[in-house]
Amino acid sequence: MGLLTVGTPLEWKAARTHATHVRTHGLAQFLSVWDGVKARRRDRLLWGDEIEYLGVVFDDAARSVRAAAATHGLLLRLESDERDAIAKG
Repeated sequence: MGLLTVGTPLEWKAARTHATHVRTHGLAQFLSVWDGVKARRRDRLLWGDEIEYLGVVFDDAARSVRAAAATHGLLLRLESDERDAIAKG
């Protein structure tokens, strides 16, 4: 990956023509990164590390997904885990 210096969003119609490429390469990139970090446990985050999350609830019977209302508690737990990891060095 390189530095994106100029970027103009595509209109939806134009973006759709690239969807398969983005899905395929995005998945390959994710799996490559995952393979390199899957064994990491309780290490601290450093500048440049990114975490993206989405809290959802799956309802298999209704075949639907909804935003989870309880994500605040999860974030508090993650913050606590991070503080513990930093304290342990």
